[in-house]
Amino acid sequence: MKRDDKHKYDDMLELPHHVSRNHPRMSEENRAAQFMPFAALTGYGDMIEERGRLTTQKPELSEWQQEEVNAVLSSLNKGDTVLITWFEADQLKDGGRIRSESCRIIKTDAYHQVLHTDQGMIAFDSILEMEQL
Repeated sequence: MKRDDKHKYDDMLELPHHVSRNHPRMSEENRAAQFMPFAALTGYGDMIEERGRLTTQKPELSEWQQEEVNAVLSSLNKGDTVLITWFEADQLKDGGRIRSESCRIIKTDAYHQVLHTDQGMIAFDSILEMEQL
C-alpha cells in the first residue's frame, strides 16, 4: 500500500450523508429484510416438525366395553346429548388421537355404521366410550 493511498479519501469523511430527492427513505423494517438469511430448503422445517409430531395407536376394546358402547348406541334418539370418546385417525401418518366431546345426536346411520353429531361424523368402530347425558 502506498503512503498516499492511506489518506486518499480523507476529504470524503466529513461530507454530509446523501439524501435522495427522488426516492423516499426506506423503513427500518424493509432495510432489515434485505439482510435476512436466505431459506434454501423451504418446507424442511415443516417436514421436521411433522415428523416429530406424536400420534397414538387405536386402543382395542374388550368385549364388555364393546357391548356397553353398542347398548348406548342402540338406545340413542335424535337430539340426545352424549359424552363420546373416540379415536380420530391422523390424515398424514399412522395412528391418530383420542378425542372426548359432548355431542348432540343428529342421526344414527346403522347401514353405514356412522353416527352423525354436531361435532361431525363418527364411525361406530372408532367409538371407545359413550355415556348418555
